[in-house]
Amino acid sequence: MKRIRRFFDESLDLDNPRSRRKPLVGRDEWRYRVADYRLLCKIQDDVLLVMGVKVAHRREVYR
Repeated sequence: MKRIRRFFDESLDLDNPRSRRKPLVGRDEWRYRVADYRLLCKIQDDVLLVMGVKVAHRREVYR
């Protein structure tokens, strides 16, 4: 979990949190890749908010 925390602290572009991410097809969520883990997040533009919906290993996160 330290790696995920470091990702948000160092790698997330707060001016454009969609810059290095991929939207999930048919869903209102974005995915972030951190090693073998995927973070499914919702982004709200009216406030600076990236909300983690689910954090799991890549083989389990989309279930």
